[in-house]
Amino acid sequence: MKKIGLYILMMVYYFSISAQTIYSYSVDLVNVKDKKVKVELLPPAINKDTVVFCFPAVVPGTYEKYDFGRFIQELKVLPKSNTNVLMKRIDENCYKIYPAQNIDKITYYVTDTWHTSIKEKIVFEPAGTNILPDSVFVINNHGFFGYFRGYDKMPFNIHYTKPINFYPATAINTFTIGQNSDDLFYTDYHQLVDFPVIYSFPDTTSIKIHNAQVLISCYSPNKLLNSQYIASILRDLLFALSNFFEGKLPVDKYAFLFYFTDKGTLSGASGALEHNQSSLYVLPEIDSVFIAQTIKDVAAHEFLHILTPLNIHSEEIEYFDFNNPKMSQHLWLYEGTTEYHAHYLQAREGLISPDYFLSNMLQKIRNADDFNDTMSFTKMSKNVLDPYYHKNYNNVYEKGALIGMCLRYIVTQGK
Repeated sequence: MKKIGLYILMMVYYFSISAQTIYSYSVDLVNVKDKKVKVELLPPAINKDTVVFCFPAVVPGTYEKYDFGRFIQELKVLPKSNTNVLMKRIDENCYKIYPAQNIDKITYYVTDTWHTSIKEKIVFEPAGTNILPDSVFVINNHGFFGYFRGYDKMPFNIHYTKPINFYPATAINTFTIGQNSDDLFYTDYHQLVDFPVIYSFPDTTSIKIHNAQVLISCYSPNKLLNSQYIASILRDLLFALSNFFEGKLPVDKYAFLFYFTDKGTLSGASGALEHNQSSLYVLPEIDSVFIAQTIKDVAAHEFLHILTPLNIHSEEIEYFDFNNPKMSQHLWLYEGTTEYHAHYLQAREGLISPDYFLSNMLQKIRNADDFNDTMSFTKMSKNVLDPYYHKNYNNVYEKGALIGMCLRYIVTQGK
């Protein structure tokens, strides 16, 4: 009844306000050609003569300029009847449109970042988009949907036309599910970016960990892994995490979205990207016995990002600008201490042995030798979008974790 009550209140809210006060997107996941998905936008009311419509250049958690506008094709601005509207592309991600009051509809196609012919600035797969018609769609919303500058705080309604029996695995709980279509609702663009979706035939398992309902979703093309197995290996880790957070998890709902691939990735890497109530994983589809510890290590790291940078962070993260971002000096904190504690808590709770923990730390000492040992971490963090500094970014997982270990030792000795 509580869910039904929430849904009714939500619908009353969205439909009691004017349709012009909301971004109304439609996405066609059925009629997909050449791995291109058609998207249409009925825009909110705009009270400016000129407006700029953008796709993100950078998104939180990536520390790299990807320019998602590169993957948008055939963008058209259609005017209201008996009017005209002009559009000018001003960079890889943004379009100036005027008069804005004459915009009736915007249409475009989204292309696949996982299998693109664009070889510059390859998008790390957990931050990208994957379009496999009739099989699976990995939808990082920043790769599918744009926003108008100055209007990013308005609500979004995303209407999906989908293959029959496809299900949107996501942490958002404001949605309606149908046989042929779904509607997902978001309070603003920042929330939209924060809730990725994997559309496929569902393989999901839900478990309760103290105060939190945890969803595990799995896509494994050859069925080598499934959500029940992943839930079984994450259960102990989640209880360990609840102990770390003094008896309960810091969220009431969380989603682990796993995509296992039987092919190499374009970026040459695997891993995950964190969000406030979910994390999206792209990992190799190998025998479950060999991947189990990797799943736990990566899941622990991503979940602990709830501490930092998702809650403890600088003003640059708090007021993140998707197209002109200012990076903070604190990557050593955001990634380094998170990486350390992902291993430390497993050792503390008996999920890994002390020897295994120490071997991980020793390997990080060796790996840190591959980077510039004289480069300031704060300077590198502040300038991480610059290629000169970015090539040292991965040191945050090595030397950054060692800094975290030293800080814990100092704090422990001080007690």
